[in-house]
Amino acid sequence: MCRLVGLEPLLDKGIHSSFLLDGLERLERGFRQARGAMVWVASSLASLVASGVEPAISTAILDAGQLGLVVSLGNRFQTTMERPNLHNVKAFLSHRMATLGAGWILLWLLIAMLGSPLRPDPSPMANDQHLDRGLLSPGTVWQDASGKSHHAWLGTDRYGRDVLSRLMAGSGISLSVGAGSVLISLLLGLLLGGLAGYLGGWVDAWISWFLQVMWSVPTLLMVLAITLAFGKGFWQVFLAIGLTMWVEVARIVRGQFLSLREMPYVQAAEALGLPSWRIMWRHMLPNAMGPLVVVCAANFAAAILIEAGLSFLGVGAQIPMPSWGNIVKEHAHLLTTDHAWLALIPGAMIASLVLAFAWVGDGLRHALKTSSHP
Repeated sequence: MCRLVGLEPLLDKGIHSSFLLDGLERLERGFRQARGAMVWVASSLASLVASGVEPAISTAILDAGQLGLVVSLGNRFQTTMERPNLHNVKAFLSHRMATLGAGWILLWLLIAMLGSPLRPDPSPMANDQHLDRGLLSPGTVWQDASGKSHHAWLGTDRYGRDVLSRLMAGSGISLSVGAGSVLISLLLGLLLGGLAGYLGGWVDAWISWFLQVMWSVPTLLMVLAITLAFGKGFWQVFLAIGLTMWVEVARIVRGQFLSLREMPYVQAAEALGLPSWRIMWRHMLPNAMGPLVVVCAANFAAAILIEAGLSFLGVGAQIPMPSWGNIVKEHAHLLTTDHAWLALIPGAMIASLVLAFAWVGDGLRHALKTSSHP
């Protein structure tokens, strides 16, 4: 509903109120994507004619001096105009665990982006060694040669390296591997899944067969095989993980495209002769993004976990590059000693970040379900 201001002179001129309301309803639908609380509907004759008002009626409106006809579209319309998609954001924020997980991810993302200035040990890869200060307990205060005091907030390892600095440096490895793997899986999954779902026929049959073959191979086994083929190292890890995670993305995209290609707007685009690539990527893909966002959050968590496992096995990030997985490996033998915290703390960081992405995925699923069933 909308409240009309200044229509009395128009009604006096014989303009039917139902006609005005019908025209304003059309204008309201046209301004759904606008921004701002108030909309000037008619500022010129051309704007009135373009919005569907007959020339005679528009002339009468202009003659009446109503060049600034203001429409107040109500609280709901104002909210939609000022903050589009606010409903989805509110639904996500109402999921407390998802909000907590997003905050935890943003904290580690900030630490990874700012890098060495935040670390107690600003050296490259936090690899400054002091053998005389090895295995210090968390919270220990020590002094350097100049007499300046330093805090080992999470203690030091057997080489005297600051554990907190190593964990902060390792966060960049985990997040970058997750982001790179998700990007590779998206590129392959969107390409193959989109072609299979939209084209159908023998293309769908062959791609579906290939997806089933890849799906039957255990992920960790495939990652190990690709890693051993390309060699050990940081870049090889996220390449190997990305090449094994695209199957799930492709299956989801294929299913979405199979249903979307029957929609009237897709059939209308085909009737207009638009190219297939434009129909797929400009018209169908935006409507399939909901499930993709959720699966990307899950894949991000899986990539972090797989990278940590590969580094623990010695085929991931190589020393001295700090990775949460190889930090756990270096101190796994201390689990039964008084220094078990050296292995437990990085393990807890891996678990917390994976859990945070799982919570974010649940929050996104909740937001999408709420938006589809208001």
